Amino acid sequence: MKQKPLLKLATLSLCALLLSGCWSKRELNELGIVTAIGIDLQDDQYKVTVQVINPSEVSSQEMTTRTAVSTYTAVGNSIFEAIRRLVTQTPRQVYMAHVREIIFGEEMAKKGIGKALDFLSRDHEMRTDFHLTVAEGMEAEDLLKVLTPLERIPAEKAYSSIKAGEKYWAPVQSVKISDVLSAMLSEGDNPVLTGMRVVGDPEQGSNLDNVEKVNSPTRIKISRLAVFQKDHLAGWLTENQSKGYSYIVDKVHSSAEFVPCKDADKGGITLEVFDSTSSMEAVVQAGNPKVTISINIEAGIAEVECPLKLSETAVIHQVEKQFEKRMNNMVTGTVEVLQQDLKSDVLGFGELIHRTDKTYWKTVQEDWENIFPDVETDVKVNVKIKRTGTIVDSYQKDMEG
Repeated sequence: MKQKPLLKLATLSLCALLLSGCWSKRELNELGIVTAIGIDLQDDQYKVTVQVINPSEVSSQEMTTRTAVSTYTAVGNSIFEAIRRLVTQTPRQVYMAHVREIIFGEEMAKKGIGKALDFLSRDHEMRTDFHLTVAEGMEAEDLLKVLTPLERIPAEKAYSSIKAGEKYWAPVQSVKISDVLSAMLSEGDNPVLTGMRVVGDPEQGSNLDNVEKVNSPTRIKISRLAVFQKDHLAGWLTENQSKGYSYIVDKVHSSAEFVPCKDADKGGITLEVFDSTSSMEAVVQAGNPKVTISINIEAGIAEVECPLKLSETAVIHQVEKQFEKRMNNMVTGTVEVLQQDLKSDVLGFGELIHRTDKTYWKTVQEDWENIFPDVETDVKVNVKIKRTGTIVDSYQKDMEG
């Protein structure tokens, strides 16, 4: 049977469509690849700064007088409008599929990042694996201009530092947009973001000679955690408090902990934490909520400056108790700051109570911000030393004996 002419035409048209390639393609040499976006406020408008790769400098094997990245800034009534306005400055259309860092200026974060999150979660071009951070004590624009040693692309340096810090140093957290939205939209939870700050003179850090010295005078440092009340920055935790937060919410992969020697002017013992698990339980008794935080830590002795005989089991137990006391104080102090000073439930107490006693939660959820500071907490820390290293007793014992 012969094919009908109309069917044949439709078949040929479909084949032509499939072989025509991507109708929306853009050539690589027409794009400016953005690695980081800084968001600030200027009056009632958004000030958006993008860090764009200079392809010829990144691919070059020789040092030149040009930087590997350039920054461009534009202002608009919305973030999208400001980004589109960048075409008046950049030689290429910005392409945001490879963004590594989103940085909010501190003043911007205080006034609220909720509207900015709408763009970041809605834009089809952006992936969701970038980090959300806050520029501590400065605008995001100034932080993005700092050039970094080792990594020629500053955004890559920040991304790698956060990933390594999360793995090996407890105060650092890798925060994705899904984490923030989940905390903001849940009942009885608030988000935290990792802070970034500039050590040294930011203006000097934007000069090429900043990375031409052995010890760069200006550096970007991953700092402490920024605490939010919904989408508004409520304040900052110290480094130790940030560490306490990570232990409470069970996000410590590995870290180092130090306690000073007993009856000694200086020196101490350092543990390498290689396993930490945390759990929280909530009960409501006579209308009063109580949360118990249990933390179990397994560690090895990394360094000893005290004259201890670690081959004795009793001494190991003594060291464990020292660390349990220190960790308990650190975690308790973190809870107190969040309850009394910052008044933000980033620990998820409300979410925990919501799951535990839904009837009680319905009576308090509208007033949880005022109830959270008075929630009774009980912290239990258990430390087990599993390793003493390649030697047992410290040389200090013989030298001071």
